[in-house]
Amino acid sequence: MIQAQAPAGVPIIKIMKEDSSIKFHVKASVAIDGTFDKWDATATMTSPDVETGVLDIKIQAASVNTGSGMKDEKLKGKNFFGAEHDPLITFHSTKIVQTGPDTLAYVGDFTIRGVTKPEKLAFTLSGKGTGVQQRLGRLRALVPLMMP
Repeated sequence: MIQAQAPAGVPIIKIMKEDSSIKFHVKASVAIDGTFDKWDATATMTSPDVETGVLDIKIQAASVNTGSGMKDEKLKGKNFFGAEHDPLITFHSTKIVQTGPDTLAYVGDFTIRGVTKPEKLAFTLSGKGTGVQQRLGRLRALVPLMMP
């Protein structure tokens, strides 16, 4: 996301999707790891203090990818993601913690099938971008999921 105009001193964050990923790990009788191929994320800063911003993520549940078509179909089904009836998985940050000079932890609400639980996602800022206020961000999220 690039904001056309931001107040002086407010960072503008552009999430680099090509360098970002949202991965998951399912704890079940057999552990399952995978990624989501279709998602969108917006990082919005409201002041020069990066800890005042908000991260919103929308994931298409049907874009689950484990590398196995059979596992993907099971995860998309009504017994897990229920992608047909609940197509979006969402994350909305409630707190940002600067964990290093170029790293942030977004704490917030992660919602799957209408059930919301707290989660923490990692975010890395890189480069200076194309303007004084613009930074590029790489989102690396690993979300541990429980089988219902």
